[in-house]
Amino acid sequence: MALINTNDPYVREYCGTHPGADLVLSELAALKEARLRKYGLLQDGGSPAGLSTRDWFRKVKAVQVDLLRELKRVCDGNGLRLFLTYGSLLGAVRDGGRIDGDDDIDVALMRDDYDALVRLAPSFRAPYFLQDNYSDDCFYGGYMKLRNSETTAIVPQNWYVDCNEGICIDIFPVDRCFGSELRERRKLRRIRTLQRLLFAKSYGFFARFRDMPLPVWKAYKYAGKPFSRRKLLEELDDAFRSHDGRGGRLCIYTHYGKAGAAVYMDAASFKEVVTVPYEGMDFSAPKGLKDVLEGFYGPDCLRPADRREGLHAFYRPDVPYTAYKERFTRLFTSVPDGNKALVVFGDAELFGEYTKRFPGAAYRPAAFIPCGDEGKPGELDRLRECDPASTFVVIAAFDFLSAEDEVRALGFRDYAIYVYDRNWLFLPDLKASRKKYLEEKDGRQKR
Repeated sequence: MALINTNDPYVREYCGTHPGADLVLSELAALKEARLRKYGLLQDGGSPAGLSTRDWFRKVKAVQVDLLRELKRVCDGNGLRLFLTYGSLLGAVRDGGRIDGDDDIDVALMRDDYDALVRLAPSFRAPYFLQDNYSDDCFYGGYMKLRNSETTAIVPQNWYVDCNEGICIDIFPVDRCFGSELRERRKLRRIRTLQRLLFAKSYGFFARFRDMPLPVWKAYKYAGKPFSRRKLLEELDDAFRSHDGRGGRLCIYTHYGKAGAAVYMDAASFKEVVTVPYEGMDFSAPKGLKDVLEGFYGPDCLRPADRREGLHAFYRPDVPYTAYKERFTRLFTSVPDGNKALVVFGDAELFGEYTKRFPGAAYRPAAFIPCGDEGKPGELDRLRECDPASTFVVIAAFDFLSAEDEVRALGFRDYAIYVYDRNWLFLPDLKASRKKYLEEKDGRQKR
């Protein structure tokens, strides 16, 4: 019962009709306080934030919790210890569950258990898919993801990469460190170099990438050509595992960042393990979890915090990722069927950007049909007059999901979505992309 979020308005609405609701909710709050006190994590002031009430977010969360439950089933069945880490551990001990607005789940295993889990990939049956560095062409730095292949969680980085992009949870390996600071610095530099070479293998089509200036990015693309992707991955795994047996620290090395920016954990914190409840399940955590969390997030991390904003991906829990990968990339990978009339449905500003991006005759539309926004009427009647069997629709709208719903409601299935700025996919509300577009345009004009 202590897992129930007493600040969730849905919980309060449900309990509101019960004559003893106030007593029950206060008792639940006391249980949460007792749990925080048990771990020595009770902080003064404020109260935990409530979970997001957005319907789509709840559906994404449900998929992720199901993935976590499936991962735990496989790990428990094979004697592997699964630890909560990062924001999931912080939410479990500070908020009694998922941090409000957090759209990912992070878990970790010690290196031996992590390697054993890699070998257990066949234990996951469809729609579950254990994605490691060798199974797909994408690269996240060296960790795994468990995905649901019947859902969508697309990131711009993998726009043209052939890989599974279903909704996922992150699985990190915890490795030992060198006791020698010199050898540890060399390890970090080696990991970063190999990560860059592997990024170049997977994402060489980008003109620039991450923090690398153009000359550096080009150098890595050329330097990696003599080596196979598999060879580089094997070298990276060896680098992660390397240690001298004398270090008293642990680290998750798979995050790409500046050399020397690794966050270390005291191995002594993991000598004893406690059980932490999370989303109706029990997970392991180091008994010294307070020190671990403060190492990740600073000394004030356990104080109540505002809801997190921003997303890790473009989510659709009800549509397979293959559908959206095709809709997003189709204009860039193939010419529209010349036997069909091409119609652009969307916003005038983005129609102008579309014509500049695709000036060729094959992309020239027979008509532009405004979809309507901000109280302005659209022209759906004109779209109704088009025959879905002989019309190819390009959706060029800020809120392309609402426009897509209208297109599909009229029977159109042959269409593409033009996204002017792929970073818009990280917005919780696509309508906000219009404001970002206008701000960017105004900035260009002032320059």
